[in-house]
Amino acid sequence: MSPARAAACARALRDAGHRGARVAGEHVLGAPFLAVGEGWRIGTGYTDAGADSRTKEFAATFRARHGGAPGPWAAEAYDAVRFAAHGLGAVGDGGRSTLRSELLRRPWQGITRRVSFEPTLQYFQGGDDSGGFLFRVSAGAARFVARSDDIGAKT
Repeated sequence: MSPARAAACARALRDAGHRGARVAGEHVLGAPFLAVGEGWRIGTGYTDAGADSRTKEFAATFRARHGGAPGPWAAEAYDAVRFAAHGLGAVGDGGRSTLRSELLRRPWQGITRRVSFEPTLQYFQGGDDSGGFLFRVSAGAARFVARSDDIGAKT
C-alpha cells in the first residue's frame, strides 16, 4: 500500500470513528500518511539510531563525522558492512569458500540485531533478536517507541 492509499485508509477510519488498533508496516511512511496517521503504530525493519539505546553511540559518531543524523537503514547498513568485514578478516588464503563458511559458522551480534544462519533452511535469522522496531506517528512524524523484542519485557 502506498503512503497516499494508506492516508486515505487512515482518514476513512478516523471519519468512521474507529477507535481500535491502527497498525501498518513501514511501506506507508511518507508525507501523505504522516500528515493524517496520528496515533498509528508502524512496524519497521530499521531503527531510529538516535533514539534506540543500543545505537545511540553509532548515531553520535555518525553525526560528528557527517554533520547530520543518520537516516533510516543507516545503522543496519553499518551492521551489514561490519558483518562482511568480520568474514573477510578470517578469509586468509582460503578465498570465497572460507568467507562463506566463516560468515555461516556462528551467530554475529551487530548493533541493530543478532544474525545467525539456519543451515537446514539456508536462511539468515534473527532468533531471539528479530530486528523489528515499533514507531508511533505523532505530530506528522514517525517516532521510535521500542525494539519489538523489548515490548512487554521486564526491566
